[in-house]
Amino acid sequence: MKVIIDIEDSCVKYHLELDRRINFIVGDSGTGKTTIVDLVNSSLNDSSISINTNIELYPVTLLSWRNDIKSLTNKLIIMDDLEVVSTMEFASLVKNYCIKNNLYFLIGYLY
Repeated sequence: MKVIIDIEDSCVKYHLELDRRINFIVGDSGTGKTTIVDLVNSSLNDSSISINTNIELYPVTLLSWRNDIKSLTNKLIIMDDLEVVSTMEFASLVKNYCIKNNLYFLIGYLY
């Protein structure tokens, strides 16, 4: 499945098409990686932020990522600059739950 995401507010607009289950947005500081996560988080309480996608977006935190990966289904999990993505624990959880729970990942990673 191709995941399509359009996120927009009064200042920025993002259009993403993801062909893989695990996707990284890589870049220097200030290139917009955190902005995407912030917009998704803010959209829960701010009707001026428009998000259109063919799968539900779910931002995770440093405290919640383990349980979220194990328990969520049919979601695009959004993570921002979490050092956990380079650990064996993260790799193991993704391997065990990604296909079983129909999960996709969008990870902002500081280059």
